[in-house]
Amino acid sequence: MRAIIFINTTESGTSREVLKSAKRLGYKVILFTDNSKQDKERHRFTEVDELIYLEYLSYGDIKSYIERYILHFYEISAILSFLDGYVGMASRLADDFTDNILSSKALEIMENKLKTRMFFKDDSFTPKFSSLKDLLNKSHLNFPVVYKECTSTGSKGVKKINSKYELTNFVTSDAFIEEYIPGQQYMVEVLVKNSNPKIIAKIKQIILQTSYDTFIVKGYSLDKDFKLHTSEKEMINKIVSKLKIKNGHIHIEYKMNKDGVKLIEINPRISGAGMHALLEEGLGINYTDQMLKFYLKEDIQIPKLKNNCYAHYFLSNKGGILSRVTGRAKSIIQKDIKRLFIKPKQGQFIRLPKSMANRYGYIIGTGRTIEEARTNTLKASKNIKFHLVQESYLNLILFILLVLVLSLHLHNL
Repeated sequence: MRAIIFINTTESGTSREVLKSAKRLGYKVILFTDNSKQDKERHRFTEVDELIYLEYLSYGDIKSYIERYILHFYEISAILSFLDGYVGMASRLADDFTDNILSSKALEIMENKLKTRMFFKDDSFTPKFSSLKDLLNKSHLNFPVVYKECTSTGSKGVKKINSKYELTNFVTSDAFIEEYIPGQQYMVEVLVKNSNPKIIAKIKQIILQTSYDTFIVKGYSLDKDFKLHTSEKEMINKIVSKLKIKNGHIHIEYKMNKDGVKLIEINPRISGAGMHALLEEGLGINYTDQMLKFYLKEDIQIPKLKNNCYAHYFLSNKGGILSRVTGRAKSIIQKDIKRLFIKPKQGQFIRLPKSMANRYGYIIGTGRTIEEARTNTLKASKNIKFHLVQESYLNLILFILLVLVLSLHLHNL
């Protein structure tokens, strides 16, 4: 019986969609998770044949479990993860139990931002960077700079620092500083086949700098007629060749300005959140199915973009408890709107935007031009309203209820 083992997933997004792809392709789906909520609500993961909950997902514990309880009952076709922090571990396990097409060494470098910087330190696309200690010892610093934790995910642990005084609050051994790069930010989704990088899409990122001086991508612009500059091609080819990536899917984020191209980060997987949906609308096919077939060493056709797409992500300008969301029906019937996804459930606490974790859904639209796709999407997005009970009001309501309960209790006495 052929099975694919997955290490961790989110409830929605690309990492969940790949599980569904595996099921559609006829494989038994085995999921290791450290999420106790997923363990309690395993009935919601209908595509998963076996959900294995471990309090801590370590390489040794998972390997031992596979040897004892899985290896003798299944033919393991692949071991994969599409979540930060687990991609490299999954590849190491695949080295042990499968004919792994990925390079575990390359994945290890990409999963750590400082290791990535050190590996490419002599390349022109690498920004200037330094340890915190070295930077603080310098009498003259060029601000602003960007503080980055080495293994941060989803824009957490990334912050713009405007002065040396601010920097002293962030002294940690698991972080570094790099120059702040102005300019337009892009990402490329890259499928590497036999050491040859194929660009699936070049996507313009619309970045919000929050009131916390952190960064959130609030929009993705996918132009089907994208062009790559020579400097972009050279950077992509250098990354693939220097890391000796023979096969795999990666995405690269970078900025373009008058000085050329500067690398922001490399991720050893397809982008998460709603990227699967954006690519599916742009390509006209289910890309997660194709990507999974590729990891299974099946022949695939490298897809080409057919549609201009724009994805807008929902943020909240205030915090509170979600009471309801309105405008869904009105939004989805608007011209050329293809996808609408609202993530939070009623009763969930909604926070002000600080990291990518504070994006509460997305809407995707298309158009004859990328400008039309953007206009259609943003127009439809305005119909969506998050209705919140603000925390201060909630505390007041709870206080009143408490007083009423105590009054009734005293009256009964």
